[in-house]
Amino acid sequence: FKSKAIHYLNFQLNENVFYASEIRNNKIMLLWKLENKENKDSSIDLSDFLKKKGLQTFKSIDCNTNTDIKPEYLGFRNMFLVYNHSTKKVVLQKRDEQKQIKEEITLEPNEYTNTLFWDKEYIQQNDPCERIYTPVRNGFLIIDEL
Repeated sequence: FKSKAIHYLNFQLNENVFYASEIRNNKIMLLWKLENKENKDSSIDLSDFLKKKGLQTFKSIDCNTNTDIKPEYLGFRNMFLVYNHSTKKVVLQKRDEQKQIKEEITLEPNEYTNTLFWDKEYIQQNDPCERIYTPVRNGFLIIDEL
């Protein structure tokens, strides 16, 4: 019975809480900000913090390579954290498998957003392309200086 109850709870969380990954992302960012306020002596690295919480970095591809873009299957948990850790404003273009722009995301320095991805979508940084990022399950993207 205990095993069936745990399975049912996991199933309900995965299927019926549509914004669960967005809630998780916002919670983690809030925790990170609180940790940084408490530890004024040293800043906690966001990437390490996110990895300790079970998240993974997006795959990164140099635009000058002729590598085929192959985003992995994301399933229904497809809300991802995107954070601009650079000192300048960045423009990200979310594109589909036909390389058509689906959405433009502009982030000021130290700003983050939650972005919804569907299968076979990816992010291109700037136009002309500087970098391509493909989402992974439980992933996040941190834009650093190039």
